Amino acid sequence: MMIWELVLLASVLILTVALIIVYSNYKGVKSEKEVLEEIVRVKDKTIENYKKVRGNVIESEDEVVVKYAKEGMDVEQIARKLDMPSSKVEMILRFDEIKRKKEA
Repeated sequence: MMIWELVLLASVLILTVALIIVYSNYKGVKSEKEVLEEIVRVKDKTIENYKKVRGNVIESEDEVVVKYAKEGMDVEQIARKLDMPSSKVEMILRFDEIKRKKEA
C-alpha cells in the first residue's frame, strides 16, 4: 500500500506543477494578446485618420491606366510609363470595359 500511495502522491504533485506552469504561461500569453490587440486598434485608427486626411488624392493603378487610355495612349506606352507588363495593362482595360458595360 505504501508504494501506491507514493505513486499517487507523486502523480498529484507532477500534475499540480504542470498546471501551475500552464497557468503562468497562459497569463503571459493573455497579456501579450492584449498588447497586440491594442497595437492593431492603433494601426487601424491611424489608417482611418490617414485616409480621412488624404481623401481621394491617391489614385489606384487601375484608375491611372484607364486615365491614360482615355487620353489616347496605347497599351505599350502605358506599360512603359507605369513600368508594368503590357498584359496587365490589357487586363485592367478589359475589366474596366466589362465594368462600364455592367453600369450601362
